[in-house]
This record gives sequence, C-alpha cells and structure tokens, in this order.
Amino acid sequence: MEFLKANLETPVQFISCGQFVALDKWTHMKRVIDNYELIIGVKNTIFIRQENKEYEVNPGDILLLYPGYTHSGYRYSDKGTSFYWMHFLFKNSFSHLNQKEANSEILPMLNNPMMNKKHNSIILPNTMELSQFEALNIKVRQLFHATTEEFIYPFALDYLLTSILIEISSQYLISKRNVFDRSKPAKLYSVVEWIKLNIEKDITIDEIATEFSYNKDYLTRLFKKHLGVNLIQYINNSKIVKAKELLINTDMTIKEIAYFLSFKDEKYFMRLFKDYENITPTGYRNAYYKGLLFSR
Repeated sequence: MEFLKANLETPVQFISCGQFVALDKWTHMKRVIDNYELIIGVKNTIFIRQENKEYEVNPGDILLLYPGYTHSGYRYSDKGTSFYWMHFLFKNSFSHLNQKEANSEILPMLNNPMMNKKHNSIILPNTMELSQFEALNIKVRQLFHATTEEFIYPFALDYLLTSILIEISSQYLISKRNVFDRSKPAKLYSVVEWIKLNIEKDITIDEIATEFSYNKDYLTRLFKKHLGVNLIQYINNSKIVKAKELLINTDMTIKEIAYFLSFKDEKYFMRLFKDYENITPTGYRNAYYKGLLFSR
C-alpha cells in the first residue's frame, strides 16, 4: 500500500467531479492525467491498473490515482457498474510515503489523541475499504449538489472536497487505532472502560485510584505513556466526545448537557468544548444539521 501525506492548512484545489454509470460492459481507458483522481466504488467492481499494480475497487472502496502515472482498466466491468470520481490538486506541500514511512507518521498520532488538534497534515492511503461509507456518501452528495447551485463561491468546492479527504483519512486512522490498541496493557483497558461507563459522573483521579487500587502516580504514568495525555485530559476529552454525541442525537440544551456530564459551570463546559473542537457547542450542532440538510 502507498500513502500520501498532504498539508491542508489551505484546502485542495477542486477541478471536477461526477458519478460514472456504465451503460454496457466497460473498462477504463488507458491514460495519464496531470492531477489526482479519487475514485469511490458505488456498484459492482472496477478493475484498474496503475503502473504495474492492479486494483479491484468494490462498493465502499476508494482508490487514489496519481498524476503522471499511467492507469487503465485490465478487465471488463459489468453493465451498471458505478463509481464517484473527483479530480483535484494540492495547493500546499505533499509527499508520497511507503508503509514504513506512513507508520512513523501515524503511530505518534494514535498514541497521542491530543496531537491531532495541532496537526495540519493528513495521511491518505491510495486504497482502502471504508468502514463508514454513508458518512462519506453524505459529504460526496453535498459536493455534487454544490456544483449545481446557480451561485456558489468557487472556494466552497475546495473546502467540500477537502472535507471528503479528511473523512477518508480519519476512517483510516480509526481502523489503524483499533489494531494499535490491542498492543496496550489490559489494565489500561479496564480504566478506560470504567471512565466510559461513568462519563456522566464528576470523575476524579482519587476515585479511579480507589476503584482499581492503583497508585495515583502510577495511573498518571500509565496514561501518559500509552495515550500521550494525562488522566484529567483524557477524562475531559471523553466528556467532549459524549457531548458531541448528545448535541447531534438529542434536543438537550447546552446547559442540560453540561449538567448531565457533571460540569458544575455551564460556561466552563462551553470554554472547554471550544478549546477541544475550535467551535462552540451551539456552532457544532448547527454545523452538523446544516450539513445534513444541504446534502439532501
């Protein structure tokens, strides 16, 4: 597998997009393009060769084709075969990585969830099976809809396509995290699971230490070593994750969510949320629902 590391301090440059549907048996033409093409399988299997490597793109799979590389079909696909395609260029620095180089970038990010708040680059695999196709499909339909608008700022398409690339990168990192997590000590899982089950409470380090008969300093070292953050930071981050879930899936007010998660001060909860997410709780809720409505 190959990877792309791209700086996204500014969005990518959108070129074009669409959905291909084969009206008969079909195979991809042989060609070389001067931009990146993202392919997302929708129906049936697409058979594409890039240079000397052959790929099968099934529904829910992605394939990234590189500029300057020869790609072509190597087998016919059935009538009705369909896929999304998007062409773009990077405005900022980017580099191609092999598996070992990508791991050296990915593992520190997985080991320290706080690091991603300050990270300005994404890691994209050139091929993968999406774990949450519908989440990406919403963003793709949103992009397609935007291209049909009578008036839209040109840079809006850049941002929409950038959000698609970020979603793909995020899904890949989550899949890697699930594998990476298996190497962590079982005792850490016990504490993490307890925090998850008691996230609504006003959790303290003393309470956790008593619950598991651990020394407080040991707990601090355990989290710092394996998760890259101290225990209080991990608890706060877990509460923010739960808050995001409540903002999207319930009609609870910001105040109700703050008290549900045992924040005694609503304003403190709002400041903490803004620190972690770079957006207010209300802004997060509004942005989510506007995104869903816009994609319909």
